[in-house]
Amino acid sequence: MESKLKIVVLTDLHYGHGGEVNLKGTDYSESVLNCAVKRLNQCERPNLVLILGDVVHADDNAEQCLAAVVKELDALDADRIVIPGNHDPVPETFYKYFDKPDEILEIGGIRFLPFIDKEEPEFNASRSEKDIARFAEARSGFDGMIVALQHVPLYPIGRFDTVYNYTNADRIVEVMTDNSIQMSINGHVHAGYDRFVWGGTTYFTAPALSNEPFKYQIIEIDGESISTRTAQLIEPEEEEIFESSPIEFLRKKGDEK
Repeated sequence: MESKLKIVVLTDLHYGHGGEVNLKGTDYSESVLNCAVKRLNQCERPNLVLILGDVVHADDNAEQCLAAVVKELDALDADRIVIPGNHDPVPETFYKYFDKPDEILEIGGIRFLPFIDKEEPEFNASRSEKDIARFAEARSGFDGMIVALQHVPLYPIGRFDTVYNYTNADRIVEVMTDNSIQMSINGHVHAGYDRFVWGGTTYFTAPALSNEPFKYQIIEIDGESISTRTAQLIEPEEEEIFESSPIEFLRKKGDEK
């Protein structure tokens, strides 16, 4: 039976941030996330929502922000996989609020491998050999699609111009190619990157929800076919409406959905 799945990627929400990524505090963050959840439920209707890190961006009130995000996300009419990013609390704290995903998840005939990797200097990352071995474990006796999920962008070194990467990316990519991993999805770079195919793997980086016009990624899988497109909460024809501040515009728009 061929797999068919519609996935939405929300990444880099930075809930509770004070301004550096166009968020003017928790109240703004709440408006963006609330509108996103309503848009997904009523317009996109995905089977699965992937939330790939930097969910919150707070120090003193990080757990309060996590609780607020969970409350919003509980309204989603879809399964979800949530992993932390470099601005989130440590996994032990993070997963007090979210369900920690299994190392290998099978949804709709597709296997997902969520990775929580070691942070490295300059906002890079590295992956342990134990975690790299999960690719072969997931492939063993399984001929369907396998998808790797991580916060920091993972790309073949020297083949794609990325600001951040894994210090052992070549090793990871080699094992992914050997085990026919079909897709690798990242966050972290707020502008996102277009899809890039290397060694049979489709790599791409979803844009940040926290930056105007508040983008998210849609992935549709039908058998071996993968299609991707970017959507945004504020459409191009609406950008002149909210002028300098989209807060009230998003609140009103969310209420109308």
